[in-house]
Amino acid sequence: MKMKRRLLCCAAVLAMAAAAIPAFSAQYSKMNPAASSDLAAGSVAISTKEELEAIRLNPDGNYHLTDNINLQDNPWMPIGEDSALFTGIFDGQGHVITGLLVMGDRQYAGLFAYVHEEAEIKNLGVEGAIAVGFDIVSASAHVGGIVGSGGIISNCYSNVNIAVNSRYAANVGGIAGSNSQITNCYNLGDISSRTVGFTSAAGGIIGTNGSARMCYNTGLITAVATEYYATAGGIAGANVNVSNSYNRGNVVATSKTITSTPNYLVTVGGIIGSNDSNYTVINCYNTADVQGTTRMVNDHRIGGIIGRGTAVNSYWNIDGVHRRGTMVLTAANKLGSGDGNSAGVASYTTVEMKNLASFSNWDFTSMWAFETGTNDGFPVLRSINISAPAYVCDCGEGGGDGINGDVNGDGKVDALDLAALKDILIGD
Repeated sequence: MKMKRRLLCCAAVLAMAAAAIPAFSAQYSKMNPAASSDLAAGSVAISTKEELEAIRLNPDGNYHLTDNINLQDNPWMPIGEDSALFTGIFDGQGHVITGLLVMGDRQYAGLFAYVHEEAEIKNLGVEGAIAVGFDIVSASAHVGGIVGSGGIISNCYSNVNIAVNSRYAANVGGIAGSNSQITNCYNLGDISSRTVGFTSAAGGIIGTNGSARMCYNTGLITAVATEYYATAGGIAGANVNVSNSYNRGNVVATSKTITSTPNYLVTVGGIIGSNDSNYTVINCYNTADVQGTTRMVNDHRIGGIIGRGTAVNSYWNIDGVHRRGTMVLTAANKLGSGDGNSAGVASYTTVEMKNLASFSNWDFTSMWAFETGTNDGFPVLRSINISAPAYVCDCGEGGGDGINGDVNGDGKVDALDLAALKDILIGD
């Protein structure tokens, strides 16, 4: 009963937060959604909530939106599940689904819950809130603003605030939770993953396992683990190939366990928290702050680009704040890669990061651009070409101890802590 009350509280808080965020639909229209002539064979037109809900009856079909749809903050049952994966093509045609509200005890959550690896979701904007718990030991939660897990996702944005509390592990991302191939997407929502028994992974675009190309994030990313690993990145949490992407949102990872491990309890990076050797980061930049906290001395890896792993031709803003626990690191102690593997990364000042000459071997003809009055002067992706509001952090202290995720000191870990942490990190 307490868990249900907490989830309802989280959902209410996040719904109000989502309503307070300005709509980005007009900016999203610059992404040039597909014309009707590009629709999949036999695609069914969708223009109402009822028609959208009916997709569950035929998850193998192809569908396209002909209008924006407002779900009016009524609890939404995500499309697709273990026994009935969505396997078709969903084309938003540049339209936006607003008022998404997902809550309750769910393993997979998003507008879509679980989709086939070859299913496609494209040309879509989603706005709303997700506040879910998952109370099963030895199974992971997979939560994203658009998809919980799976699929090929392109030309989409999410303005969905997400808070996940899992008894075991959680993979949480602004666009998708896990196992998705994502291209030309961006996230504006705040993402929070909190776990008790295993790894907590959070990313602005995707939580774990997949790829992210030509993407960006401006939301606050938080991963908290009570008893195990916490990994967080501005674009991805762990084991994701990331290329030609950037992050402008602050990233925080915290583990309260008291048992050291060989793989580090906390890995946090401006682009990705942790990558195994078969994943990498190429041509990315980060301007935001990163923070990692553990009870174990030196059992964290904090990097301007990546916490653990390798990166190529990637750059981070040395003027940003890096914190190890409560200690603000000096410039001499900041690293682009938290494990010291910094051959492919470089640090620049804010001024230098607004200079074309700083970005060696980057494609500023067809991929990147500097656009006057856009993105605070930092490079933008030509495929999206939308300004990103910057977060500025003074990284002050919170009301709670901050180690167990109870930032506001009320004895609970919930979405209110996400709001309190956001206030600490970015100010009012």
